[in-house]
Amino acid sequence: MKKASIATLSSGAAIERIDDALSEAIANIQDPNTEAKVARTVTFTLTIKPNTEREMGIVTMATKVKLAPAKEVGATVFMGFDNKGKPYAYENDPHQPPLFEEDEDEHQPAIITQLREVSR
Repeated sequence: MKKASIATLSSGAAIERIDDALSEAIANIQDPNTEAKVARTVTFTLTIKPNTEREMGIVTMATKVKLAPAKEVGATVFMGFDNKGKPYAYENDPHQPPLFEEDEDEHQPAIITQLREVSR
């Protein structure tokens, strides 16, 4: 009979879980959408809960991975109301036609709406 070890508990599930967590942390480090210098943490917890006679115990294993969050992404939007009073937003200024459009026939004039005054 083999003595229990991290390698043999649950048929090697502990090592497999640690490897999976390590892969997840490395993938997060390689992701250009995260900050490079933020530390990633892999925590492995092994808990043994013995019975009252101390002759056997229940072993549980868990991994936790703390990753760097994705960087914020921003945009500027131009907002207004259409002629039916519904709000709209454009990422490009609707008052300025495209500067580098190749086919002038495809250019659709932007919807320009006078904003109404809102009483407070």
